[in-house]
Parts: sequence; C-alpha cells; structure tokens
Amino acid sequence: MMKFIRGMGAIALAFLSLPALAQQLSGSEVIRVVQNGTTKSTTMAGLLASRGISPQVDKLVRQQQRALSSNAYDLPDYGSGPSAGKAAPTLTWSATAGTGKTQARLMNDADNSWGAFYGGIPTQVSGASFGFPVVASAVANPVGGSGRGAVGWAIEIITDDAAPALMLNYNPVAQVRILVDGQFVSRTPAVMGNANSGGFQYLIIDFGAKSAKGRHIRFESELNLPFRGVYVSPTSRVWRPTPADFLRAAWIGDSKAAYGTQSNTPNSFAHDNYASITMRVLGVTDALQLGVAGTGIASDNPSLGLRYGARMNDLALLQALPGGVDAVFVQGSINDRDKAPALIQSELAGNIVAIRAIVGPAVPIFVIGVDSGGLGSGYNVAAGVLAAEQAMLAAVNASADQLVSFVPISTAAPTPVMFGDGSTGTASAYMQADLIHETFGASVPGTGGMEYLARASAAGIRVATTKLRR
Repeated sequence: MMKFIRGMGAIALAFLSLPALAQQLSGSEVIRVVQNGTTKSTTMAGLLASRGISPQVDKLVRQQQRALSSNAYDLPDYGSGPSAGKAAPTLTWSATAGTGKTQARLMNDADNSWGAFYGGIPTQVSGASFGFPVVASAVANPVGGSGRGAVGWAIEIITDDAAPALMLNYNPVAQVRILVDGQFVSRTPAVMGNANSGGFQYLIIDFGAKSAKGRHIRFESELNLPFRGVYVSPTSRVWRPTPADFLRAAWIGDSKAAYGTQSNTPNSFAHDNYASITMRVLGVTDALQLGVAGTGIASDNPSLGLRYGARMNDLALLQALPGGVDAVFVQGSINDRDKAPALIQSELAGNIVAIRAIVGPAVPIFVIGVDSGGLGSGYNVAAGVLAAEQAMLAAVNASADQLVSFVPISTAAPTPVMFGDGSTGTASAYMQADLIHETFGASVPGTGGMEYLARASAAGIRVATTKLRR
C-alpha cells in the first residue's frame, strides 16, 4: 500500500491531524514524503521513529479507535449488526466429526499455517493434543500445570466448510464460546458437552452451506483442555487468519486476571474476567493473562505463586513469540492494601525496570491503579487501597521511563471507580459477598462488575495511550 504525504520544511506527520487516515494505516505502508522539493520514501513505522514516537504506541492508538465500534463485547450476537440477514450456526456436541469429514490438521503438524493460537504457548500434552496456556512459573500450582489460575486461551481459523468440527478431549467443567467473523454466536459461554461418554468430543459448527470467501471462527475456552484438531469435508479449506490489526498484550495481575471455572467465583469464564475484557475492548487480539490469585505487587500466595516480580520469566517466554508483545499492563491489587507503601513502591519500581529489559525500548507499560472492590463507606475508598495506589503512582512518577503510564482507579477524578452501594460498602449487583471480587456477567451479559471495572479501566488506558503519542 502506498500513501503520499506532502510536507513543508521538516517531515510532516500529517496523519496526526487526519484521524481518519491514521486509522487506515498499519505501520508497514511505504510512504512518499516531499521535503523541500525532494521526494523521499519511508514506512509509517520509520516516519514515527524519526519523530521519536513509538510505533507500538501509534499502533495501540489506532487499534483502540477501531475497537470502539468493532469489538465483540459491543456488537450484538451473530445474525444482527454487521452480520444482519445471516443465520447463526447451530452448535452441536457429537461423538463423531460428521459424515465424510477428515482431519484437516493435527495439532502437532510442523506447519501451523492452519490456525492461530492465543492466550499462551501451546505445548504437546499427549499424542496429537495440546494444552493451553503453557508457560513457565516460579511456583507450581497444586491444582496442576502453571502457577496461574485457569486463564483463557483461543484458537482462530478461517474455513469455507459448511460444518467444521473441532475435536477436543473431554473436560466436564470447561466452558467454551464461539465467535464468527468477530461476533459472538452467544455472549454466554456454554459448558462442554458430553456426547461420547467422557471420550473425545466434537463441536460441530453447522452453517448449513459453504462460504466462498471463508468464515473467521474463534474458539475460546479455558483450563488445560487438550485440543486435537479441525475436521472438514475433503473439498474444503482451512487456513490461518493474518489480521493486519493484530495486537498482543500481557497482563500481570491477581485473581481478577486468573479466574476461570476452577475458581471461587460463580458463573465465571476466563475470557470474561477483568484482564481479558479490558484488553479485548481495547482491540487486543492475543490477550495474555499472567494472573495468580492472592498475589500482588508486594503480596505472595504461598499455595499458588509469588508476587508479580516472579512472573518475569513468563513474560520473557511470551516476548519470544513472533513479534513479541505490543503492550504490558501491570494491575494494582487489593491484596496489597495491608502492605507498606514503601515496599509497594520499591517492588513496582523493580518490576518496571525488569519489564523494560524484557520487552525492549518501544513497548508501552501501563500501570493500573487498585480497585476498591466493595470496601470503604460514604464514597470513601478504604485507606489501605488508597495508600497502595498512591505508592504505585509514586513509583511511576519516579521512573525515568518515558513509556510508562499510570491509570488511576481508586484515585480517579472526579470520582473513584467504586462498587458497593456507595454509602455503606455493602455488596451490590456488581460485587460478590466478600467485597473483594466483582461479579461476572456470564448469566446476565453486560451487567457484571468485572465488565464494569474493565470498561472504566479501558477508558483510562485510552487517555493514557493518547498522551504517550503526543
């Protein structure tokens, strides 16, 4: 793609004053720039770098703008909105893939061009099956696998088949969800079916007819649910999506970035937790959740994992994925509310330095304040929460890193992000009875406290990202 920008004197960043143009650019376009009568060629990324602007920051701004109107959480279910007039597929659990179906690809194929994997690093479990997410952890999780909770993972394919089938090992508590062309078939996830007496299960996604251009299918799940491949008709194709607007981000957090079915939260789904929804509404394609319940910047959980600093090995492995990460989010934790502010500030300062060493000089780091849960009364946030957030702000202010931003939550102006009823600190529709964990919106989509908190945080992150670009 070629763009032509005319400037006088210094190279003009015309796209900064032309938002519509900026949103069309990916960063790799070749651009002709006329400078003092001389025509030069560069790329959008090169032009940004020449002006001291991080290409990743510019990419985030453009993606966040696109996502305001195109993320799945703000679109109706498939069959309405962009897909109006199209029938939603029928989802059926079966003991077989269907008549005449053949396995298009095995998970252990050397060529992974058939699908994209999000949420972690797939690692072989047994035979042709893989589990997600698999990255190293400082402390083993006694429940099994990594030191994080049951975070979400996803697989995306494009296929022209009329009724593709996904083959999985059986897990009686795992939940799943399907998106087609960027829209949920149903926002509410469903528990995995058992059509084969605990054996392999096939999820058949029946559209009734083939698609000439192919349909973009995203399969979301959680837990260590081995995935074994895709089945289609012999005359159908399956290929890997290559979105121009691809974004990968890592979120270091506590239980609100670790929840899945195996948690103390009712109606929960790992893709509907605080970390996942925040990243998805910001346009992140691959939302990596490095969450451990009961931890924080200065808090350890002896049975599950250590404080945030212990997750740097995980981040390094994810940074080694092709293209690395485009942003890192560090979530303040209510678990730190009884920790000394000086300790929180010191630990976070060390985290920022460590993250920068891993992700390189151009990746923005967003430090998100501490949500108060339902604690506090009379619109006053609990003192320990305020102290923790103020310690985090102090660490960011003291940092010489120009690509670190602070996003206030409990100190947000004009009013903090609070739950409870605003006067007594009791649980509301957004809070669970422990006053620590927000509710999920799985049973009533769009009403859960996790989503409320995520949207409030996303709004602050958009503002912070725009400031980084100036």
